[in-house]
Amino acid sequence: MDTPIRLLSSVGFIAIVGAGPQLGLAIARTFGSQGFDVALISRNRDKLDGLVTTLTAEGITAAAFPADVLDRHGLTQALKEAATRFGGIDVLEYSPAETEPPYEQRQIALRLHGAVTATEAVLPAMREAGAGTPLFTIDATIGTPTFYGQPRATADQISPVHWELHTTHRDQAERIFRA
Repeated sequence: MDTPIRLLSSVGFIAIVGAGPQLGLAIARTFGSQGFDVALISRNRDKLDGLVTTLTAEGITAAAFPADVLDRHGLTQALKEAATRFGGIDVLEYSPAETEPPYEQRQIALRLHGAVTATEAVLPAMREAGAGTPLFTIDATIGTPTFYGQPRATADQISPVHWELHTTHRDQAERIFRA
């Protein structure tokens, strides 16, 4: 399959799976301010369109690709469409939020199976290119903690850590974020 040539104005491309108005938007702003194009993926088309409008007004190239992480085929298709639109995926960031009561099986599907599906969709092209960064955010409550002991952080505190992992800390497999 021929990959479209990336526009010269873009430094790279990030796909944010689970994009929302907190962490997803902060990560989009962090990478977008560094010249990255941004693909936003989540279930709600209206929410995505609002985020794209916000980012576009800030001079960031962004596009929406609705998909539910629990629908493996739909998520894979959204990532393929994003890669086609922007000419590949340099960074995959995965941080979906749970909006319903946390049931064990749903959490496994949300946190594990969705992450595996997203990674399987982009990793072959990253390997072929010899570059790329998959980023995963887990075990963090954005904003107010939901129960004792749960890490508390703001999206603006977390997104620079993602940028550092992609750029200056590429030799680290993970970073523990302490709010």
